[in-house]
Amino acid sequence: MDEPTGPLDEGIVYRATLPLAWEPVAAMPAPEIQSQINETNVALLAMFSVLDEHPVESKGGEPEVIQALARLDTKVSLVLELVGELLRHQLALPKAFPVALSEHGLSWIVEAPSAPAMGDLVRMDIYLKTSYPRPLRCWGEVVSLDPSGRGVKIAARFRGMAEDMRDGLSKLIFRHHRRLIASQRTI
Repeated sequence: MDEPTGPLDEGIVYRATLPLAWEPVAAMPAPEIQSQINETNVALLAMFSVLDEHPVESKGGEPEVIQALARLDTKVSLVLELVGELLRHQLALPKAFPVALSEHGLSWIVEAPSAPAMGDLVRMDIYLKTSYPRPLRCWGEVVSLDPSGRGVKIAARFRGMAEDMRDGLSKLIFRHHRRLIASQRTI
């Protein structure tokens, strides 16, 4: 199927095929529930930021300390990868869809019969890192439905997202974009 493009794809966009669970809902959660979920999402995005960090290489100083930190980083990464693998086997991750994620919303492509209706409110669980299978939970309003190959491209504009969550999401998208550009330069 085609990659998502549309009204929410302006600016820097995180494009990938990611596990995504979504369902139409009647209303937004109560404000206190929404606040708790936003806090959980902010913590998750901050953790992804830490997981994305790589040890800084120093040209001077103590090479043995730098090497020890690099070895420790490798060991911690291995433990996290193994724990993530165990969790993936315990949890049933949802089906992966081609998605385009911006700080304003999400678009994804599904088979036509399973698409929500225009204007529907949907709850979305987005698994941004399958090595750490914990979803970012968001709500959005379906703002467009476009035929795409054998499916439908759905675009949902986020609703009820706290500003600190939007900032964390924006940083994650920028880091992904920066790594993509860097990998293209090395080719």
